[in-house]
Amino acid sequence: MSTTLETPISSIESNRRRVGALKSLGVVSVGDALTYYPFRVTDPVPARSLHEAKIGEKMAFAAHVLETRVFPMARRGFRLIATVTDDDFAARRNTPKSLASLVFFSYRKSYVDWVQRKLHAGALLVVAGEPSVYDNRLQFTHPDLLTINPVQSQSENGEWNDGFGDPANPPLGNLKYDAQTIDEALKRVCRPRPVYHATSRISSEHIHESVLKYMDALRGAEYLATQNAGNFLDNPTQEGDFDIPQIDREIQIKVLGNAIPDIIPEDFREEYGLMHRAEAFMAIHDPVDRKNFDNALQTLRYEEALICQTALVKSRDASRKSKATACSETRLKDDFIASLPFALTNGQQQVIADISADMAHDYPMQRLLQGEVGSGKTVVAVAAMMQAVGSGGQAVLVAPTQVLAEQHYASISTMVS
Repeated sequence: MSTTLETPISSIESNRRRVGALKSLGVVSVGDALTYYPFRVTDPVPARSLHEAKIGEKMAFAAHVLETRVFPMARRGFRLIATVTDDDFAARRNTPKSLASLVFFSYRKSYVDWVQRKLHAGALLVVAGEPSVYDNRLQFTHPDLLTINPVQSQSENGEWNDGFGDPANPPLGNLKYDAQTIDEALKRVCRPRPVYHATSRISSEHIHESVLKYMDALRGAEYLATQNAGNFLDNPTQEGDFDIPQIDREIQIKVLGNAIPDIIPEDFREEYGLMHRAEAFMAIHDPVDRKNFDNALQTLRYEEALICQTALVKSRDASRKSKATACSETRLKDDFIASLPFALTNGQQQVIADISADMAHDYPMQRLLQGEVGSGKTVVAVAAMMQAVGSGGQAVLVAPTQVLAEQHYASISTMVS
């Protein structure tokens, strides 16, 4: 089944709890997820060697796995500890090499087995997380992991040339890697992360993870529709579970653009330097940097304003096809204004003139009068009422409460007496 913006997330997301949590946020379809915007982005994550780590400050580093062990916990569940070293990465940064522990907890054995397969001895990783100290060693609990294709680290004669690989643990052909090079992986984990309004049922990280998954599903549907889809997309293991390799961002945007039609006309985009809608979705949910995020925000704000203004214009055009009684007689209104013991402000005079002109037409008026408390909105309303009465009609002023209605009755009675 192809994925569209109208596709329910329940047909993509296998985690029923997450589906329920997202539904409580109003996210029911893929389109809802893409328009559930983050309200800010985090600061970029610095790349540091383990020797440069600062306790409590998030960092990213490259390492390879020395060993992985799984321990059953006292009551239930499992604890996985992977020991990693950053020897080559530290050498590049001219710092001493160090060891660290990556720790994962889970009640599900299947999850622990999956992590253990990723963290096999000799595996190349880029790790991002917040360091702490346990048993005199740096520890990262549930860090973000990106696995690196070790083939990129071999020389022409097949020997490991970057210190990350282990000839005794060659790359496993059946594993799917998150990145092809260490630099690519570091660039991905170090860039700013979007932060969403979350609840106790779902965290901002899980919202972000879900949105990226749904964008992958949209891209996957488009790849399947192309002639060379097999070059980009593995067969999904279950409905909606797409495994798309990291490809050029411009290609991703182009393919996503086929699934997400743009709303802003192209000439408008060029004139104001705005993004295509698909590019804006990628930039706001997976920004390259803060400027990329800000540009996406500007585009989506413009899009929202354009939609609202277009809807208002269409509503106004539709109303002009309806018929209404023209109130063109202004003598009573003019007499009322002349009798006031104070002079109207320039703003009041302009607004009354606009309303008077609209009332003279033979179609309904559409106006919203907005102003601060005490700015003189009531006298403008009474002037319009005088024009309606002077043209042979009647007028009513509706107040939200009885107290306010009585206040208006007293003040208007004084003005027209």
